[in-house]
Amino acid sequence: MSSPIVEVDDIWYPPANVLFHGDKKLRENISSDQRKQINEAMSVAIMLVGMNKRNGSNYRLQTVRANEQTPDVRTMRLINEGDKSDTMEFQDVEVVTLEKNSDEAVDDFLKRTKLSPKKSYPPTTVILCHLNKNVRKAKSWKQVYESLRELDHPNEVFILARVDPIQHKYQLVQVNPVIGIEEYDVEEELFSNPKQKVLKMEKGGTPYLRPNGETHIPFE
Repeated sequence: MSSPIVEVDDIWYPPANVLFHGDKKLRENISSDQRKQINEAMSVAIMLVGMNKRNGSNYRLQTVRANEQTPDVRTMRLINEGDKSDTMEFQDVEVVTLEKNSDEAVDDFLKRTKLSPKKSYPPTTVILCHLNKNVRKAKSWKQVYESLRELDHPNEVFILARVDPIQHKYQLVQVNPVIGIEEYDVEEELFSNPKQKVLKMEKGGTPYLRPNGETHIPFE
């Protein structure tokens, strides 16, 4: 679902790029704010791997400038419209993490945080809840969906849950306004697809793939 764009940067990174450089950066001595920003971007990158598998698209992402209050991360994909130039579809993504030391149910957590009446996001904003905990004894995804459906909330809500402690296997579950699930191995998906280049967009011009020799690295 597309949304209005404010101060879009000119560089868009594929998920593999964000995951590789984000992992390296998290090993450094960085501020808590930057660590939070990187973790949010990596969560969205993992989500986009599942979206790519589900939709056959090539999503890219960028972190959002500090002077913007929302969203946390912005994503984009190019849509081919035949004889016309490719159009860019954007998504604003708000990220929230349910940590392993919490006993709160995921639906209650979402109702208290991103879906709280105190929050107000455009209806096109996507909510991503990253579960950093074991969910084997938690509510079923259908139960979460039924619970959130009572809110009649317009935003798309996704849950990202790791389902293997060793391999990078995840479930991406949409729990609002409809229910759907995609299970995938992040490494397998990244290795099976052609390597994506960083995309650069000139202001007022058309986007193009980064030329060889021109370096753009996220989180620097």
